Amino acid sequence: MLASMRRLWAALTRQRPVEADVAVTGPGRRWRVRAVRDDGRSIELQNHGIFDELVVDDWLHLEQMDDNAWWLQVGDVRIWVSVKAGEPPIVDVERGAYGDVRGETRTWDAEAFKDGLR
Repeated sequence: MLASMRRLWAALTRQRPVEADVAVTGPGRRWRVRAVRDDGRSIELQNHGIFDELVVDDWLHLEQMDDNAWWLQVGDVRIWVSVKAGEPPIVDVERGAYGDVRGETRTWDAEAFKDGLR
């Protein structure tokens, strides 16, 4: 499990940040989505309007509900995010909302998490 988390952390820290080439006036204005075609070529969209919704199969759904509220389904998990420009997000997580709970649920102290990945 720790090895998987290290690989994930490495991938996340290598990932290109969203370009700040648009005037940011509120949540959802800076975003990037990337997909890879069957032939290996990538498709990328970035900052084309205000991000509204992403759906992948029947297990991942992210949607902006209003100016400051986002809803996310990942498997059996429901996540509500309240975000205001310039402030850290408030995140509420519920398990079992869309089916049987599959997997673990843990909370981490941010510094302990970073230390565990080193």
